Amino acid sequence: MILASPRKEFATARAGAALSFCPLSLAVKKVDKQISRREKVRLDAFAAKESGNQLNERLDKVFEYYKIPISTRT
Repeated sequence: MILASPRKEFATARAGAALSFCPLSLAVKKVDKQISRREKVRLDAFAAKESGNQLNERLDKVFEYYKIPISTRT
């Protein structure tokens, strides 16, 4: 059974329906949105890793400047 909904052009009556139908344009938008979210998460993780590496390099320079032994760096 297919019902009209204000948010979607077509929606199934039950979540467990055997066949759900939505226009191709909506399906493409959904997939694009999922891909962009995944890419954003990947880019955020990469940026965090890079900033962490930069922080470690700065700390290494500080420890070297003040001649702090390696054993106390952890």
